[in-house]
Amino acid sequence: MQVAGRKHNSDDLIATALAVEPMKVVYRARVVIFSIRVLRDERIIIVAEQRPDIAEDECFQWMSRVLQAIDSIHQVGIYCLALCPANTLPKVNQIFCFFSLDINSFFFLDRVIQV
Repeated sequence: MQVAGRKHNSDDLIATALAVEPMKVVYRARVVIFSIRVLRDERIIIVAEQRPDIAEDECFQWMSRVLQAIDSIHQVGIYCLALCPANTLPKVNQIFCFFSLDINSFFFLDRVIQV
Protein backbone atom coordinates (compact mmCIF):
# COMPACT_ATOMS: atom_id res chain seq x y z
CA MET A 1 0.00 0.00 0.00
CA GLN A 2 1.18 3.53 -0.68
CA VAL A 3 0.62 6.06 2.10
CA ALA A 4 2.11 9.54 2.41
CA GLY A 5 4.17 9.05 -0.74
CA ARG A 6 5.87 5.87 0.54
CA LYS A 7 5.16 2.20 -0.07
CA HIS A 8 4.45 0.09 3.02
CA ASN A 9 4.20 -3.67 3.18
CA SER A 10 1.15 -4.78 5.17
CA ASP A 11 2.98 -7.91 6.35
CA ASP A 12 5.72 -5.74 7.87
CA LEU A 13 3.14 -3.59 9.62
CA ILE A 14 1.38 -6.69 10.99
CA ALA A 15 4.70 -8.07 12.22
CA THR A 16 5.39 -4.81 14.04
CA ALA A 17 1.93 -4.81 15.64
CA LEU A 18 2.36 -8.42 16.76
CA ALA A 19 5.80 -7.71 18.19
CA VAL A 20 4.09 -5.63 20.90
CA GLU A 21 3.01 -8.39 23.33
CA PRO A 22 1.00 -10.24 20.67
CA MET A 23 -0.25 -13.26 22.57
CA LYS A 24 -1.50 -11.24 25.51
CA VAL A 25 -4.08 -8.97 23.85
CA VAL A 26 -4.92 -10.14 20.32
CA TYR A 27 -5.04 -13.41 18.42
CA ARG A 28 -1.83 -13.79 16.43
CA ALA A 29 -3.33 -14.74 13.07
CA ARG A 30 -6.31 -12.40 13.34
CA VAL A 31 -4.92 -8.98 12.41
CA VAL A 32 -5.95 -7.16 9.22
CA ILE A 33 -4.27 -4.06 7.80
CA PHE A 34 -5.59 -2.13 4.83
CA SER A 35 -5.75 1.42 3.54
CA ILE A 36 -8.67 3.66 2.69
CA ARG A 37 -8.88 6.98 0.91
CA VAL A 38 -9.78 9.91 3.15
CA LEU A 39 -10.15 13.14 1.19
CA ARG A 40 -7.00 13.07 -0.97
CA ASP A 41 -4.80 10.80 1.14
CA GLU A 42 -4.58 7.08 1.75
CA ARG A 43 -4.85 6.17 5.44
CA ILE A 44 -3.93 2.93 7.23
CA ILE A 45 -6.51 0.97 9.22
CA ILE A 46 -5.68 -1.90 11.58
CA VAL A 47 -8.37 -4.30 12.82
CA ALA A 48 -7.48 -7.04 15.31
CA GLU A 49 -9.47 -9.61 17.26
CA GLN A 50 -9.28 -8.98 20.97
CA ARG A 51 -8.92 -11.90 23.37
CA PRO A 52 -12.04 -12.19 25.54
CA ASP A 53 -10.23 -12.34 28.89
CA ILE A 54 -8.28 -9.07 28.53
CA ALA A 55 -9.18 -5.94 30.48
CA GLU A 56 -10.00 -2.76 28.58
CA ASP A 57 -7.07 -0.88 30.16
CA GLU A 58 -4.60 -3.47 28.89
CA CYS A 59 -6.11 -3.22 25.40
CA PHE A 60 -5.71 0.55 25.29
CA GLN A 61 -2.11 0.29 26.53
CA TRP A 62 -1.38 -2.27 23.79
CA MET A 63 -3.02 -0.03 21.19
CA SER A 64 -0.94 2.93 22.29
CA ARG A 65 2.28 0.90 22.10
CA VAL A 66 1.37 -0.38 18.62
CA LEU A 67 0.78 3.17 17.36
CA GLN A 68 4.13 4.29 18.77
CA ALA A 69 6.00 1.26 17.38
CA ILE A 70 4.62 1.62 13.86
CA ASP A 71 5.28 5.36 13.88
CA SER A 72 8.89 4.96 15.01
CA ILE A 73 9.78 1.92 12.88
CA HIS A 74 7.87 2.64 9.66
CA GLN A 75 7.51 6.45 9.92
CA VAL A 76 3.81 6.27 9.11
CA GLY A 77 0.80 7.20 11.18
CA ILE A 78 -2.16 4.92 11.73
CA TYR A 79 -5.58 6.47 11.05
CA CYS A 80 -7.61 3.87 12.94
CA LEU A 81 -6.74 0.97 15.22
CA ALA A 82 -9.83 -1.10 16.07
CA LEU A 83 -10.32 -4.13 18.27
CA CYS A 84 -13.26 -6.41 17.62
CA PRO A 85 -14.61 -9.40 19.57
CA ALA A 86 -13.22 -12.88 19.00
CA ASN A 87 -14.46 -14.82 15.94
CA THR A 88 -15.84 -11.78 14.11
CA LEU A 89 -13.19 -11.47 11.37
CA PRO A 90 -13.73 -13.87 8.47
CA LYS A 91 -11.11 -16.59 8.22
CA VAL A 92 -9.74 -15.61 4.83
CA ASN A 93 -6.04 -15.59 3.93
CA GLN A 94 -4.65 -12.84 1.69
CA ILE A 95 -8.01 -12.07 0.06
CA PHE A 96 -9.74 -8.73 0.19
CA CYS A 97 -13.36 -8.98 1.22
CA PHE A 98 -16.13 -6.81 2.56
CA PHE A 99 -17.57 -7.67 5.93
CA SER A 100 -19.43 -6.04 8.77
CA LEU A 101 -17.91 -5.90 12.24
CA ASP A 102 -19.30 -5.28 15.66
CA ILE A 103 -16.33 -3.15 16.65
CA ASN A 104 -16.03 -2.40 20.36
CA SER A 105 -13.78 0.62 20.21
CA PHE A 106 -11.92 2.78 17.77
CA PHE A 107 -8.62 4.47 18.55
CA PHE A 108 -8.35 7.54 16.29
CA LEU A 109 -4.97 9.17 16.77
CA ASP A 110 -5.38 10.65 20.25
CA ARG A 111 -8.98 9.95 21.19
CA VAL A 112 -11.04 6.90 21.96
CA ILE A 113 -14.62 6.45 20.80
CA GLN A 114 -16.80 3.77 22.39
CA VAL A 115 -19.38 2.30 20.02
